[in-house]
Amino acid sequence: MRKVSYNLSDFPSSALSKYEIDTQHPDEFLRHLLDLAPAKVISTVQETRKSLKNPPKSSSEYLATLEKQYLPQTCAYLREYERLI
Repeated sequence: MRKVSYNLSDFPSSALSKYEIDTQHPDEFLRHLLDLAPAKVISTVQETRKSLKNPPKSSSEYLATLEKQYLPQTCAYLREYERLI
């Protein structure tokens, strides 16, 4: 089992390993998803961005928001597909 959290320090592997749980930062998790199903993730990112209405965000603005949420690897990957988002 995997726990996705920004706060990895609160979930030390030494405490979780006996329960067969490991932790993963959201950026790492999303990068793995992009490796497994890039078209689906990009499509979902596109749908999510387009659902923003107040205020709406351009692709560039949306990626900047994701970057502020500590997702630099994910954003670097998605920037290559910005025109699709």
